[in-house]
Amino acid sequence: MVNRNTIFSLLIIIFAIGAIFEVQELGTDSRIFPQVISVILIILSLLHLVKHARIKPIQGFFGDAVISRLIIMALGMIFYVFGVKYLGFTAASVIFLSFFMWYFHIRRKVGGMRILLFSVILSVVITLTFYGIFQYLFLIPLPQGVIFAIN
Repeated sequence: MVNRNTIFSLLIIIFAIGAIFEVQELGTDSRIFPQVISVILIILSLLHLVKHARIKPIQGFFGDAVISRLIIMALGMIFYVFGVKYLGFTAASVIFLSFFMWYFHIRRKVGGMRILLFSVILSVVITLTFYGIFQYLFLIPLPQGVIFAIN
């Protein structure tokens, strides 16, 4: 029986193959990154397809997910989009990642302040890593936000 994991994997494979063909017209330097990402997507989707090929489908659209968690996550993503515009990539990402690492871990009722501190530290490390990769390796400036923009 086809479940949503199978459908998702196949859609990602089709998308990645399409992306490989779409970037063929670009110069060599411009097409390498999209091609590498597409190949990685194909490999991971194939692994996902094999892993979930025999799992029974989850009942209902959201399965056993709690609706309140889905609503909070959706609101968080909306905040993040506006946060990147006004606060910039760095501040919005640290706030978003810290909150959701803490929120989803605190549901297990362990840790308390240690988990909050760990979430903040880990989100700063992740955000600065992405910032460094895009800013200095790819030479792609990330949004500074309206509040922190320096003119």
